[in-house]
Amino acid sequence: MRQLIWPLMLLSGCVAMIPIVPMNPDDQVRAAEFAREHLRTAEGCFAAQLPLQPNLNGRVSIEITVEPQGRVIGEVVTQDTLRSPPVRECLRQQVRSWLFPALTGITRVGVAWTFRGDE
Repeated sequence: MRQLIWPLMLLSGCVAMIPIVPMNPDDQVRAAEFAREHLRTAEGCFAAQLPLQPNLNGRVSIEITVEPQGRVIGEVVTQDTLRSPPVRECLRQQVRSWLFPALTGITRVGVAWTFRGDE
């Protein structure tokens, strides 16, 4: 049986090929709960840029790939209507620093922030 592979952009900028395996639904739930609990840690990214761009509004979504030990091994911006490179890069750095709980396999989880600076 042939095994499908998925190209993964690692944080170092290298590309690795990893097997596509079904993700454990329990891992996905645990990873999503962890991400939801840590969303507020990244609000400083937006707050730092707000004085420079007071009407900054939009959404940034990132898909995160987490290894079984909980370390983030990849992240991809999947949506960016905020269009603020400093905020986007700050969010990516925040996500890279997260240490998820141990998982049974490689897990992907999406996170999104919606910012409104004009309120």
